[in-house]
Amino acid sequence: MTTGNESRALTFIFFTILLDVIGLGIIIPVLPTLISQLISGSISEAARYGG
Repeated sequence: MTTGNESRALTFIFFTILLDVIGLGIIIPVLPTLISQLISGSISEAARYGG
């Protein structure tokens, strides 16, 4: 049985991980285009930097 403090700690950890996953889900699709704009090159060149 968990106490109130343990339950709050697990809730905090869950929301922290959820926020991290949402952030990755937003940035990963945008990253190749962003890199290609920063290096002023093509997507294949950006893949070398991003990979």
